[in-house]
Amino acid sequence: MVETVHLIYYGVILAAGLSFLAIQSLHARLDRPLLTFPIVALVSLAVSLRDIRFGADTRVYLEMYKSPDDFEDFVEIAYITALRLLRLISEDGTFYLFVSALATNLTVYLAFVRFNPRLAAFAFVLYCATPVFWAANTLILRNGLAAAFILYAAMILVTAGRTKVFFAFALAGGTFHYSALVHAGFLSIANLSTVKRFVISVATLILAALSLVYIFPLFSGILDPWIKRFLDYQYYASTGQFAYDNDGFRPQYAIPVLSVLGALLLWTRLRSTEMLLFKYYLALVMISAVFWGNILFRDRIYLPAQMMEPLIIAFLIRRAVKDNSMFVMAGTAIVLMLAAVSILIWAPRNVLRIY
Repeated sequence: MVETVHLIYYGVILAAGLSFLAIQSLHARLDRPLLTFPIVALVSLAVSLRDIRFGADTRVYLEMYKSPDDFEDFVEIAYITALRLLRLISEDGTFYLFVSALATNLTVYLAFVRFNPRLAAFAFVLYCATPVFWAANTLILRNGLAAAFILYAAMILVTAGRTKVFFAFALAGGTFHYSALVHAGFLSIANLSTVKRFVISVATLILAALSLVYIFPLFSGILDPWIKRFLDYQYYASTGQFAYDNDGFRPQYAIPVLSVLGALLLWTRLRSTEMLLFKYYLALVMISAVFWGNILFRDRIYLPAQMMEPLIIAFLIRRAVKDNSMFVMAGTAIVLMLAAVSILIWAPRNVLRIY
């Protein structure tokens, strides 16, 4: 059910989108960060000033922030350390939600800037209009930040290759959420430009899947209490049935279909860096497909790929529409429709609802 809060969020995203598009038209590149960073901060503030009953896990994260020592045994060290440092500044829950949202959204925006400064603002508007933005900011906060680090690491791969900075960002993501280590390992060998690398990537994916299904449950007793976070996986290992299912409306899964079809249709128009980014995107989608039937794993493994999708859509539109005015019109129309579906249809049933 659409409520006033959803209309407010829709208005916030539209206002931010119009502001970004206006800034994007400026020719003075040095002035853009001074204008765009405050908008990223304001969007992050808007999503943090929410009823804590929005987002099924919000109250859990606030409980962690209230007493981080109680979660030290089974939550990643960087996250617990960050909570303790933030508490030295303020113990207010809204402050924590704002810093968490700002860190994630700013990292995503800077990743887009690294890939293409001229498309970054538009890509970030698309990001705010997609379901992944609302999931990362209201539901899976820790995993959202880890995925943002992996997104930035992927942009380093595309623009500079496998450097020490790539591994630094990948490791940083893993210290906030262990799933980032899976992404980092797979990305580091997943350049699908040759048949050899494609075979290596697929073999790695198969071995990882077999390990999770047949080996991982053997350690369930040894790894307690850390393993408590994977109770649904233990249930699957013993019964062959997944413990979680999500029957909500899923427009987010139409986005990868459109991304793949668009890339195939426009492949000859794409630049080399865009092709490479799309290949890394496919690599992440491949590994997330292993967990597609289990919502707990599927959403966490798929998250970095979801964060890439707004950037992919942005450069696909840019390659399809050469005229600047038509590009702005097409982009505005897509943002309007995508935000309406995400915030007014999908979010009230999946994320932005009272739990």
